Amino acid sequence: MKVNARHILDGFGGMLAGAFGIDTTIGFLMGFIDNITPYQCYEFIRENKPLFPDVSDDDWRDFANIARKANLGDITIEVLVAEFQKYRPDLLSVVINHPCGEQWLAEQFGILKSKLKL
Repeated sequence: MKVNARHILDGFGGMLAGAFGIDTTIGFLMGFIDNITPYQCYEFIRENKPLFPDVSDDDWRDFANIARKANLGDITIEVLVAEFQKYRPDLLSVVINHPCGEQWLAEQFGILKSKLKL
């Protein structure tokens, strides 16, 4: 299922600029994986596909501009893993149990940082 990134951006933009900061950002990111099944996650890892494939460069740019208004320097790989554990332990299990899963997740975090200019 394709995610409408523009809709998500519009909905979270105001909150992100306010006091919610990192929690809203994590919620935004977790929203992109709501519809990903464990099997799809496995396929993403196996084929080295990005975790956020349906987000356009324009949407990333807009989100990065909004994100600059919040303190996002606290987003670390550990925070991301903790959020996966809380919201999608099924996907985290796939990542942990796949031989290339942790490397793939680290690469996805690198992409995220690059896109958000963290």
